[in-house]
Amino acid sequence: MSYISREQLERALPDGGTLDALCRGDLRRADQAIDTAQGEVDGYLLSGGYTVPLNPAPENVRNYTVDIAVWNLAVTSGLRDDAADEALKVKYEKALDFLKGVATGKYRVPVAAAGGEDEAAPPKAGITVKSRKAVSLDGYWSGGI
Repeated sequence: MSYISREQLERALPDGGTLDALCRGDLRRADQAIDTAQGEVDGYLLSGGYTVPLNPAPENVRNYTVDIAVWNLAVTSGLRDDAADEALKVKYEKALDFLKGVATGKYRVPVAAAGGEDEAAPPKAGITVKSRKAVSLDGYWSGGI
């Protein structure tokens, strides 16, 4: 199940851009960009404790997947329009910021379970840091080398 389609990807392109032109006539590149973007999104969601792929995927996840796919496709096709590049890069970075927040638990993705509750839970694994009592080394070190 894919979060986005080629049509959604095409609608997200900068004015005047076409998916066929960006893919240089090989629309399999669009499919690859979609798959790569969804894999990246799913990686962050998985880190955040979500079961992936999301079905149905919320609108914000679909939009961020489009932003990542368009950026990756633009980069691999050699798009060189500074204004368009910058706008696409800003959207891509915004998507990554959100997804990193999901992975760390700062943000949550609204996913309804069958019972009407949010099915996401914080990751089960955690990090615990323990340290020993500080030891003074005064008197053991006489100075420089």
